[in-house]
Amino acid sequence: MPGKGFSTVSKALAILVVALSVTSGWAVLALLFTEVLSAQTYSVIHNFTDTPDGAQPDAGLTMDRAGNLYGTTPLGGFAGSQSCPAGCGTVYRLSRTSNGWTITILHAFGGPRSDGADPFSRVIFGRDGALYGTTYSGGTGPRGTVFRLSPPAKSCGNVPCPWEESHYSFPADYLSGAGPIAEVAFDAQGDLYGTTDVGGPNYCRNVPNSCGVLYKLTTPIQEWNQSVIWDFEESSGNSPYGGITFDASGNIFGVTTVGGSADLGTFYEMTESAGSWTHTVLYNFTGQSDGAAPDGNLLEDAEGNLYGTAAAGGSGGGGTVFEFSPSGSGWNFSVLHSFSGTEGPVAGLTMDANGNLYGTTLHDGSFGYGNVFRLTKSNGYWNYVSLHDFSGGADGWASYSTVLIDAAGNLYGTAALGGAIGGGVVWEITP
Repeated sequence: MPGKGFSTVSKALAILVVALSVTSGWAVLALLFTEVLSAQTYSVIHNFTDTPDGAQPDAGLTMDRAGNLYGTTPLGGFAGSQSCPAGCGTVYRLSRTSNGWTITILHAFGGPRSDGADPFSRVIFGRDGALYGTTYSGGTGPRGTVFRLSPPAKSCGNVPCPWEESHYSFPADYLSGAGPIAEVAFDAQGDLYGTTDVGGPNYCRNVPNSCGVLYKLTTPIQEWNQSVIWDFEESSGNSPYGGITFDASGNIFGVTTVGGSADLGTFYEMTESAGSWTHTVLYNFTGQSDGAAPDGNLLEDAEGNLYGTAAAGGSGGGGTVFEFSPSGSGWNFSVLHSFSGTEGPVAGLTMDANGNLYGTTLHDGSFGYGNVFRLTKSNGYWNYVSLHDFSGGADGWASYSTVLIDAAGNLYGTAALGGAIGGGVVWEITP
């Protein structure tokens, strides 16, 4: 099956990335050594047990105003469906208490043909206070769903009530998209957008309906009126594993993991005029010093610069962290960090209030099981430091997660494997 998460640590497209880049000069080495010594404290705040809480969390987390954490697992929950005997996945909430963190299952997916299955994406809050996300399969199609989870309207006494679920099912014919694997995004008007891994009318690698689409669901979302605003194609980029990013003008930016002039991924823009969308390829990745196979969502800063990760290529062969900066009518591309390991960051980046970038890797770090890293800009250069190296044991390993930062500077994320039970973990890094 296409997409990420169907093997334990890899996507359908092989993902390579990340080792600590070589720096020179005793002053720089001393600075990095000091940062490692003052590394923040890592702890596991939840071990997934498969039933009832889920297993193998693939996505990052979302936080509400009260500090509760929300996430998904593509496996586990309540088993019983023939299509997913190990469970079809969950949406969960973690709440901090005096005794630690307590998990509540908001929804356990039931699989085809009634519900979704395999939620690989992060959930986000809408203006209505509901959670929105996607499932890679399931639904009436069953080609996947976009779902909405709203808080229960009634009390269940001392037992937490499940949240109320509704969803849009992608049609069986593949033409409107199939296999949504990325998180969704709202525009300024409250319309919902996302990408699918496959589907659409075009052929990629001589396979019909295999390139993916960019879709829109108009408000009110509960009516689930879907339209396709772009059918991806091999020549200009296809298989958009990552989601989209809106700028202040409502333009859409994203990356495709493959396709384009070198078939190694693209950076694209979608602009709207009089209700019609125009797609423009702004950059074709070459697999040389620039990197290859960009994956996660792009991150925009206050100046309109866009940051992302390429999972392969680069001067060290293990991928890059890159920046696109607007310049006149075009964009300047620059590599901020090049990795020399294998299987590194496949998720997008996060920026703190000081402009530092944070990310995770699959198989970097001292033990080869991935790590959490930070890039800090100083005198025009970006310095890399590992905040935690996963050991492949009780602390978890193989992180597909973005990094969440709270107001106190604590970091949160997930690791898909390992932990006390082996079903993955939610982790916290405190200052």
